[in-house]
Amino acid sequence: MIYVIAAPEISPGRVKIGYTSKKPIFRMGELQTGCPVLLELIMQFNGDMALEKELHKWFAPFRTHCEWFEFGELDAAQEIADVYEACEGDFRNLRQMRSDVMMENRKRLQQEHMAKWRAGQGR
Repeated sequence: MIYVIAAPEISPGRVKIGYTSKKPIFRMGELQTGCPVLLELIMQFNGDMALEKELHKWFAPFRTHCEWFEFGELDAAQEIADVYEACEGDFRNLRQMRSDVMMENRKRLQQEHMAKWRAGQGR
């Protein structure tokens, strides 16, 4: 089971994306024991450790520490739900989506580089 736990006292956009074989509410209780601020379970959905890892990779730009992410003003639960829905809960789809985005970005950067090079050549 994939869970998303928020730490709104630290920041409204600070969340932990994790996996547990137990009920997520029990995992939150374990985390709460060592945490000085109140934690909140904001979402849970079916998934395994492979999906958790792919979610961590997808949201890597938001990572602050280990499994904690900072979404700032974005609605973390909505962002995660949108990605989960788009990949239909299958980590292989998420891996392919990530690969497609990386390829699009690579092509865009190559085009920008070539445009700069041509501009420098007086073409």
